[in-house]
Amino acid sequence: MPSDQPAKTSGRYTRSGVFSHLNLHVLFAACFIVTSCTTLPPKDLIPHLSNNGAKGVQLSSFGRFHFARYISYLPGQADERNLTIESFNANANEVYINIELRSVDKHTKNMAALTANDLLSVRDALNYILPFTMNRLRLRVVMIPDGFRYVKTKTVIFSGNNVSAEFAVRMNADSDTSRRNALRDIAHELMHVMFSINGISNKGAKLNGGSLEEEAIYTVENCVELRITGSTAGNPMAHHSNGFDASGLAQSNAVTSLVSGQHVDAAIAQLFAQDTRPITTDDPRAEKLEALCREAIDRLVTATDTHG
Repeated sequence: MPSDQPAKTSGRYTRSGVFSHLNLHVLFAACFIVTSCTTLPPKDLIPHLSNNGAKGVQLSSFGRFHFARYISYLPGQADERNLTIESFNANANEVYINIELRSVDKHTKNMAALTANDLLSVRDALNYILPFTMNRLRLRVVMIPDGFRYVKTKTVIFSGNNVSAEFAVRMNADSDTSRRNALRDIAHELMHVMFSINGISNKGAKLNGGSLEEEAIYTVENCVELRITGSTAGNPMAHHSNGFDASGLAQSNAVTSLVSGQHVDAAIAQLFAQDTRPITTDDPRAEKLEALCREAIDRLVTATDTHG
């Protein structure tokens, strides 16, 4: 029987030092039953996008079948269609990854390969921390260099906990940051999918102005990064949000996103108060970070049980 649950829309809004996550309801309004289309974020939000752009997912479920619409928006002036394309695959342990790399050079290709290797572990990392299991992951990732614009919405169909997804990310030859951002961004959206298909998604559950779902996912990004790469320095853009005035942006989306990010940034920052070095797996702070991740998930699960 078709599910009577409404479609849920979620997103990671990577900002020029301001927002981390944002519901991208408007982005999907014109793309309802198509397999692929082009769209833009709301105009008042575009000036606040960082180089990493915006990603989002809207998911509808009908019984055991799930229809996921993924949005990728990377700002830029140059046309990515003029870039050279090279593709390669990486498969291991029920994870199947297709990488489409634009603007191929040796150093960027090496960074892309490192990122693909990280992504091979994302399913296991999520299964370790989340209260349910992703059985299989099929992931397509388009990697775009700085300065090039990429806009695409893609709808895929999958069943049960066998997740399929497609995203575009920035990839720079000399930047480990782009590798980590790609991992965190993709893990973030996959968590939205897993919460939704397992009935735990509840973006309406609020705590002090933030979304419990966004806060849980944003927190767990740090645990995923630590588990896969061996270290995390928290949110590298957290300090930019101090004093930002979001009053001119949409209250329901941007402000909630900002507050959620600020809540998590403040909690994670406490782990770096006495020691500013990145947290590593053998650091005593690693246990404290994992506790924060599990507490954030528990708050969301409790709110879901309470509010439905």
